[in-house]
Amino acid sequence: MSSNNLITLLIAIEILLLTVTLKLIHISGYYDDIYGTIFSLIIIILAGAESAIGLSILVAYYRLRGTIGHSDIVIPFGLSLDSLAMTVIVPVGIITLCVLAYAIEYMSHDPNRNRFYIILSIFAVFMTILVVSDNYLMMFIAMKSALSAILLNRMGDTFFVIALGLMINYYHAVDYDTIALVTPYMNTFLLNTLGLLLLLAATAKSGLTTLVSGLIAIVTNDIKRVIALSTMSQLSIMVLAIGISAYDLAIYHLYCHAFFKALLFMGAGSVIHSFVAESQDMRKYGGLIEYLPFSYTAILIASLSLMAIPGLTGYYSKDIIIESLYGSYTLSGYILYYIAVGSATLTSIYSLRVLYLTFMGVPNANKASYSHIHESLGMMIPMIVLVIYSIFIGYSRDSVIGHYALSLPANNGFIETEYTLPAYIKLLPLILGLTLSAILVYVYEYAYKINRSAVYDYLNNRIYYEQILNNIVIRNTLRLGGYMNAYIDQGLLKVLGSTGVSRAVTYINVIVIINILYLFFI
Repeated sequence: MSSNNLITLLIAIEILLLTVTLKLIHISGYYDDIYGTIFSLIIIILAGAESAIGLSILVAYYRLRGTIGHSDIVIPFGLSLDSLAMTVIVPVGIITLCVLAYAIEYMSHDPNRNRFYIILSIFAVFMTILVVSDNYLMMFIAMKSALSAILLNRMGDTFFVIALGLMINYYHAVDYDTIALVTPYMNTFLLNTLGLLLLLAATAKSGLTTLVSGLIAIVTNDIKRVIALSTMSQLSIMVLAIGISAYDLAIYHLYCHAFFKALLFMGAGSVIHSFVAESQDMRKYGGLIEYLPFSYTAILIASLSLMAIPGLTGYYSKDIIIESLYGSYTLSGYILYYIAVGSATLTSIYSLRVLYLTFMGVPNANKASYSHIHESLGMMIPMIVLVIYSIFIGYSRDSVIGHYALSLPANNGFIETEYTLPAYIKLLPLILGLTLSAILVYVYEYAYKINRSAVYDYLNNRIYYEQILNNIVIRNTLRLGGYMNAYIDQGLLKVLGSTGVSRAVTYINVIVIINILYLFFI
């Protein structure tokens, strides 16, 4: 059988299995008992078969075609399964599995749960492709799997596309290896331009971001939004590590942070799911430690790891970045160190605030909201897995970043940092975090009173980012689109198009008649 016929046959089988799977998904929506479970198992088996056939199609097509492109540029279908990619794939696979298992119970009564599973699976697949792709074009395509990126990240995409165009024009390639080989021989201005465009495509992650997101988090009352702001803050910490060329430490913190941050989100989901109204406002919680002891334990462990308490995962990945900032022994390094210390202090404050408002104190909701609070075993099992990782994965630092320390010795200052920094520099984030957290507990317990001020309103409104975005960017863009529609689409194009031609013909007829009458009377 030829390669073309093999690909056609595999595609036909794939379509057949996909049709059967979609039909089973539709039927399974009507069953919640043992039959629904059987349907789910059959769907999982069929999905695995489809994945294997889909991979076979890709392999066969790659062997037949190998590339896409034309005479000027050839883009291979390539995956780079190096140590860096595998380091990221491990937490992605584990967390995706835990999330899918967690979602079975969390979404059990949602009529759109099948749609959620499909979207989550697609997202996980494309994020994996993003990690293992060996060229910028495949990375760009994989980035678009997130719906929020499709809707909100057009400006960053513009810079990314311009950078791709410059690479194609000057490098005649977009794969990492080719660009790395020819980069030393390229124009310095071009390299700076490409770097600036790629930086603008991934902007809003900096030392300032880690402070601003922490300040906003300490006045935010939505539990999931606090965790999301915490994620933004920790991503900025990783970028700070990249700024001092400590790439291995950035990857290590990404590796560790993924586990306890996923645990935080799952713990928050457990709290929200237990409420009848599924409220996310922490001001309506309180006293939940008696009702949700496991969720409290999970969020406590994840929060302590996020606060970099010694012995937990976050301590080994986060504190070494902060210490390395000071250990760079430069003015910018000292400034970034104190910014990171401020961020770590804010992290301790809002983490303890979440714990206190949610689980301590007295109940703040009505009796009906507390009457049906319960914990689900189906949601607890994947959380237990993440609890174990949140405690112990930090001890695997050598297996994660050891090879980087050997291959890039000039970019690794953490070994020197371990033995040359004063003790107070190492302990300052922990001391400030615990001290201010204790003060926060005292304030909430004995002297709590909200004093509305301009600063509080400024932070509570998220530094008016959405207002500025709506009033300056979105509204002006929509207004510009309206003008273009009115004056170009409905105006100029109609004048030059069918309406204009019709009117021109009418005017020509009138002119001809006038000329005939003029000649007749003459």
